[in-house]
Amino acid sequence: MKRIKHIIVPVLCRIFVFNPLLPIHAQETAAEIEYLSDGSYYLTEIQVDSVPSARLSAANRTRTVSKTARYFSSSGNVLWYVKLTATFTYNGTTSSCISAYATADSYSSSWKISRKSASKTGNKAAATAAATQYTKSKPARLRTKTVTLTCDKNGRF
Repeated sequence: MKRIKHIIVPVLCRIFVFNPLLPIHAQETAAEIEYLSDGSYYLTEIQVDSVPSARLSAANRTRTVSKTARYFSSSGNVLWYVKLTATFTYNGTTSSCISAYATADSYSSSWKISRKSASKTGNKAAATAAATQYTKSKPARLRTKTVTLTCDKNGRF
């Protein structure tokens, strides 16, 4: 078994490293911070598949993108998040959103996600989540966050 491992690993490395025909999928990531008056903040990140796929036809390309906003307390603890995952088509002339999906969840027992939704219109997608903070089993504070994505005709966000 040890001998097989020593043979297979170098062969697989040569195949994946030196074969230019195998696609390598990487992601582009960008982030921004939005501070609120009470010291809490949202950290929003976009992840774009950097290799578009030509699934529909030679003229149309698709890209799947996700944008996540995490809500942090003023002390830096992450409390909850909302995430938009959307797929777009584009061809150099126009672009269109073909699917949009929202996820949201809480990392804290005192915060509950009260609603979430996703929408798409033309070349835009959006996800909205509302989270409620509970103190002694009573709602104390509501935070709502919307994340949006827009794709241009060349597949840029």
